[in-house]
Amino acid sequence: MEGTAGGRWTSLVAVQSLAPEQVYTLRLAALFGLAAAVGGGGLALAGWFVAGRAVRPVGRAMDEQQRFLSAASHELRTPLAVIRANAGAALHRPDQAQTYLSVIDGEAQRMGALVDELLLLSAGASARARLRPERLEPDTFLLDFAEGMEPLAREKGRELRVCLPREAPPPVQADGYRLRQLLTILLDNALRFAPAGSAVELRLTEKGRRVRFWVTDHGPGVPDRDKQRIFRRFARGHEAEDGARHYGLGLTVAAELAALHSGRLWVEDAPGGGAAFCLELPAGR
Repeated sequence: MEGTAGGRWTSLVAVQSLAPEQVYTLRLAALFGLAAAVGGGGLALAGWFVAGRAVRPVGRAMDEQQRFLSAASHELRTPLAVIRANAGAALHRPDQAQTYLSVIDGEAQRMGALVDELLLLSAGASARARLRPERLEPDTFLLDFAEGMEPLAREKGRELRVCLPREAPPPVQADGYRLRQLLTILLDNALRFAPAGSAVELRLTEKGRRVRFWVTDHGPGVPDRDKQRIFRRFARGHEAEDGARHYGLGLTVAAELAALHSGRLWVEDAPGGGAAFCLELPAGR
């Protein structure tokens, strides 16, 4: 401040300490910095959590796919090794070539079936688009199926019985080829585990507008702990009666085919012992 006093100029300077404001400013800056750090950390944590949840299913799918490829490679290696061994034996022992060629043919057929199963499983949901659904009468279809499979059952020393309800069940919308493939897997499984000379039963029932196809054998059955596991890829249960090699994909393929038809597949204990596999399909409109 400036003024005059007795004809002379004087100056007055007022000084105030800024220390409190500086302290306040520093505290405010520290508070904003802390808030930014906490907010950034929270956003980073939330991003990590969300990303982890989004990526985790992909990781599981990739791990499962890797296990599937590894198991598939192992399973394909087995019949190839048998084929090579028997081919070599046939070259060195031509007098028994017919026996070795018969083994080679059997292994080639099994490997072909395995490849078909692998292709179906790898197709996943896209296989649904390739279904050719048609209106099927379940009782007629089951009788035709049993007639075609009777020679196989007789060759294996088992009896094939068909049990139909008194009243015809409603029709179903299904791909006839795929439905036959599914029932063939179930019947083949039953024929493998049914004791020699016993009967395998094909039965048809209806419950709540849903048609049920039953394939029942009186073999060792399926323990409760395995009733879900046997439908997983490459799962194996009891050793079959025929002692043949099994690749653990048949029931997985059957379950996949059931799902493609909007149906269900499960196994129960058969009355008197054994396994009763049930395929349930929705009745057609």
